[in-house]
Amino acid sequence: MVCCCLLAGCGKDPTAAPVATVPATGAAVVTAGARVVSTGPALTLILTQIGATDSLVGVSSLDAELLPAEKRDLPVVGDYMTMNYEMLQRVAPTALLLQKAEDRVEPQLRAYCTEHHVEMVNARLDTVEDIFATARRLGAVSGQADAAEKQIAMTRYKMDRLRQRVKGAARPKVLYITGTNPIFVVGGERFLNDMIEAAGGDNVGATIGKDFPEVTREMILQLKPDVILISAPDEPVQKGDDPRIKAWAELPMPAAADGHIYLVTDPVGLMPSLGIAESAKILAKLIHPEINFDAPLADTQAATAPAGGRP
Repeated sequence: MVCCCLLAGCGKDPTAAPVATVPATGAAVVTAGARVVSTGPALTLILTQIGATDSLVGVSSLDAELLPAEKRDLPVVGDYMTMNYEMLQRVAPTALLLQKAEDRVEPQLRAYCTEHHVEMVNARLDTVEDIFATARRLGAVSGQADAAEKQIAMTRYKMDRLRQRVKGAARPKVLYITGTNPIFVVGGERFLNDMIEAAGGDNVGATIGKDFPEVTREMILQLKPDVILISAPDEPVQKGDDPRIKAWAELPMPAAADGHIYLVTDPVGLMPSLGIAESAKILAKLIHPEINFDAPLADTQAATAPAGGRP
């Protein structure tokens, strides 16, 4: 479950400075151009979104489904927990991408990057602005800086248009459940909180705590959410009385009384990437079923599209 891994343990410490910025020569083989190893699915997804997959020479074990077909057989080099140093040396990267708490970066990995002149990019992906900063950094190390800037600008534009679409509408209280045993919800200071706000909802999980606070059913009843969103990216949607919805539909709260309990089946909805505008629009359609989000929106109501971009 890619999304669960992303939420579980990447930490929120500040992004590390690069270990080295000189051209790499790993394993005594001079490399031509950018050679990037990504050890995190979100980082790999951002690379695909900025058109930088040609620079990829190694990925994590969770990345295949995020890559174009011709790139799905790339060597698996490592992930959040482990690193295959033999494979790392074999693919000889110029840059190594990871996403973990700074104090969890292994001394051995730091030493390797220093010895082999590999630029270490330890990404922070907590907020929307973190995502943009990371995309910009990944554009630089992959040789796709201009493409990254264009995609960042387009994502900002789409988020602005979504905010304009819900402007003036009532803002229901939204609770976004990301785990059910125990119960975890979207708190404040995270990109998912920003997505809920852009989608026209008030995230009541932010009143409990930041990150992904654990809550009880009693706490949820006290929050009285108008809309409950339940993350279900890796499971099929059942027709009829889906037990994942039925468990909440019987509780005395507005979301249950009004039938506003939904499964969020967006496969990358929990993943911090430049796809946040599309994922936020999916949330908006659930939060505001009365709004036609696919109807044209006058340009006078929203920001102008970036030059060369498409809304």
